[in-house]
Amino acid sequence: MRVGYCSNVSPSLFQKKCCRLSVALFLATQLFGRADTTLVFNEVMYHPATNEPAMEWVELYNQLAVDLDVSGWSITGDIGFVFPAGTKVSGRSYIVVAINPAVLTAATGLGNVFGPFTNRLSNANGTIRLRNNNGRVMDELSYGTENEWPVAADGAGPSLAKADEDAGTAESANWRASLQVGGTPGAINIPRATSAIVTRTHVPLDQFWRYDQSGTDLGTAWKEPGFIDASWPSGRGVLAREDNSSIAPLTNTVLSLSNAANQRIFTYYFRTHFTLTNNPANDTFSAANLLDDGVVMYVNGAEVYRLRVPTNQVFTTLATNQANEGAFETITIPSSAFVQGDNVIAAEVHQVNNGSTDIAFGFRLDDVSTVTNTPSGSATNLPIVFNEMSSV
Repeated sequence: MRVGYCSNVSPSLFQKKCCRLSVALFLATQLFGRADTTLVFNEVMYHPATNEPAMEWVELYNQLAVDLDVSGWSITGDIGFVFPAGTKVSGRSYIVVAINPAVLTAATGLGNVFGPFTNRLSNANGTIRLRNNNGRVMDELSYGTENEWPVAADGAGPSLAKADEDAGTAESANWRASLQVGGTPGAINIPRATSAIVTRTHVPLDQFWRYDQSGTDLGTAWKEPGFIDASWPSGRGVLAREDNSSIAPLTNTVLSLSNAANQRIFTYYFRTHFTLTNNPANDTFSAANLLDDGVVMYVNGAEVYRLRVPTNQVFTTLATNQANEGAFETITIPSSAFVQGDNVIAAEVHQVNNGSTDIAFGFRLDDVSTVTNTPSGSATNLPIVFNEMSSV
């Protein structure tokens, strides 16, 4: 019986499974073009722009996260080198072999360079192989200067570098000219852009607010960006009159329950400004509200949400029910409500009844954005070289 042999002649269940596994592995290697070994050729300086006889080098990369012992492994083909006993390549790191280690170290500051290797790397069509200590070929690179191979690596200054260090070695599509003249021996070839989720607070809980507690109806103009609120008193949040054990310690400005005429206040008005230095289109804005009892919130004159206040409210409209005092309520505000530059936040807080003995308004505005750090260096830094010509 030939175990694992794909045949259409009465195959056993074991044979079928082996056949399917073989096909799956074949398709995986063809579709994804990953390397066949964990230690691979990653960067080659085969044609340095200057001092060519002394500046050739080869870099290998360990794709595993664990150390790899390469004692007795060798590089063959156009050049020759045998790694000495005790040589280990740390996980996710590089090892460099040079024709003249001392010259490369002096030029780059890179330490622990192996070599020298024998012979020379070809400037045209070269082949190098990595063999383990049993002589088995673990990786192979056959590069050139035509078709899809990057021409800038042929004497213009850049090295021949993998665009993705985890990619397979054989395909020319996986290689490009390095962004940096002289290559990057012992370091990542193409720095990747990194993204981070950043939360910024634009309006802190202790923000200064202008507020009106006159107990008079201000209509609708008060919420507009151009409204002049200079005559209103100001104070830091949280603005409240509370005995709630969660709100009282946060209170920085104490509000009144009655106006100068000793009339109960049904509705309080609040305004503040903040500046956005970036385009808000791609940000997510989150408002945290600490309330007693209902609120209608406006950004730049437009309503963005309401809590426990019925529509078409007027000055004397009461909140529909009490807030869960001391608990923050979080609401997402569409980014379209904000502008780059000055923004005005306005709020009207409504009491739940005309005999209420407390009032509270606390507000914090955060935005969450994705910040992408693009690595320095660009293909525009490379020398311009002729790549293709036609006489037609």
